[in-house]
Amino acid sequence: MQIFKPVTSVPTGSDWRIQPYLHLLRQATSLRKLTLSMSQFDKREQRLFFEALALNDVVEEVHIQDRRHCYSSDLCRAICETNTGSRVRIGTVGVTESSLESALKRLHIRDACIQVEAMALPGVTYSYLAQLQMLDTLTTLSVNIAADIGKESAELLAQYLQETRLLIEVTMSFFPCRSDSLVLLEALAHNTSITTLVVDRWCDTRRTAQALGGVVCSSKRNRALTYHSTSRSPSPAFFSGLARYIEDKCTLISMKAYRMRVSAKDWNFIQEVVARNSTFLVYAAQYDAGCAVRKKEGAKALVLLGLDRKLVTKVQEMASVDEEQAQSAINSRLADLNDLDVGMRVAGVVGESAV
Repeated sequence: MQIFKPVTSVPTGSDWRIQPYLHLLRQATSLRKLTLSMSQFDKREQRLFFEALALNDVVEEVHIQDRRHCYSSDLCRAICETNTGSRVRIGTVGVTESSLESALKRLHIRDACIQVEAMALPGVTYSYLAQLQMLDTLTTLSVNIAADIGKESAELLAQYLQETRLLIEVTMSFFPCRSDSLVLLEALAHNTSITTLVVDRWCDTRRTAQALGGVVCSSKRNRALTYHSTSRSPSPAFFSGLARYIEDKCTLISMKAYRMRVSAKDWNFIQEVVARNSTFLVYAAQYDAGCAVRKKEGAKALVLLGLDRKLVTKVQEMASVDEEQAQSAINSRLADLNDLDVGMRVAGVVGESAV
């Protein structure tokens, strides 16, 4: 294990560029977030910055935004060796296949985009997807493959989707065969964390489109879905199947798709249900945040939605609280409603539920 020892020398020569930031980190007592570009500093200056950050207990997040979007091994090494990775947020980082593993070991990556061109060598898609297991901080994933994803790669991606508990947003754009599509949809059906799903260029046959509709309808999570918003080959079977079963479901709160005239009636009905569900989300959040005007509607909506990630986010926005406080408020309201139901059933006031 390498022992980190902070540099105590005063920056000289070209180090004057980093000096204002070092002074800020040493003197700041109320600064919580800092955004800057690292491309203007050399590797020594970058290390000086992260060493100063390691000694600062006030700054919670440092966002690094560089125009070049290039991967720097020195930058990542400095972050890793100063143990500041949990507080650093890096924007787009471009990596090659050879440098990918090194980057994953040193960066706390939250957003990842895997893009494979049509002329890529065989095995490239699989090698990229194989690294997903190392991304234990990933919350947003985009997989864009110009050609067929292939059976082995599809199974690997399906395994990751089924096992991950942190992934919130996923975009999948590729051309799988029908059997691979069903494997991926089965994995999505078992996932418990994804709340935003973008499906493009696949699920365009009748069977796969209906299977996707089944995943959406059976989900216990509030979800935002985008289906073939750019490509012009959505399946009418998706819209008809979704419209048939979605009326009594409250989980789909956003829906985007390339509109087809042949599915206009189903599309309009889906949009009505989505608007209703979005209203439920607002009512429930207002009730949890203590600012509900329609308390009865808010209580009903909360019972329908339960403790959900999108509801937590909505309560955070309305009550200006952190995630833990929002979850606590929702749990407290749910417990109150449960106690009310129990008491009124015992008293014989209601048969099943007071809400």
